[in-house]
Amino acid sequence: MTNLVRRCVVLSLAGVVCACATASLDSRGAKVVPLAAPPGPECKNLGMVIGQGGGAAGNWVSNDKLMEYALNDAMNKAGERGATHFQASGPPALGGSGGTTTTATVSGVAYQCPVGSVVSPSAPSTTPQSSSPAAK
Repeated sequence: MTNLVRRCVVLSLAGVVCACATASLDSRGAKVVPLAAPPGPECKNLGMVIGQGGGAAGNWVSNDKLMEYALNDAMNKAGERGATHFQASGPPALGGSGGTTTTATVSGVAYQCPVGSVVSPSAPSTTPQSSSPAAK
């Protein structure tokens, strides 16, 4: 193989590996507590956060993992803002093409709550809602 062909192969493989990259919780995201409902007025709303999982090679990843990666990405972004809590707006949105799911998106609000405030944590739903007749 020529040098040019080798470089193209290496760059192509690197692109596939990067496309499969997924978010795991970082040190700040691991400290963020997920909520099922908005916290009390003592908590400061830090704004909307959007987390994404998947991408070009997302069709090789299970829907559950895509949703997990999207939630991890959202929690990491909330942690970057100094949040202590995160409330998802609803179930993850799944996207794709040709009948294959390749991405998941989670949106919600990041909150900063004072230490000792009464906030009841509860993990947000990560189960997608289906509107197809077969799922009912």
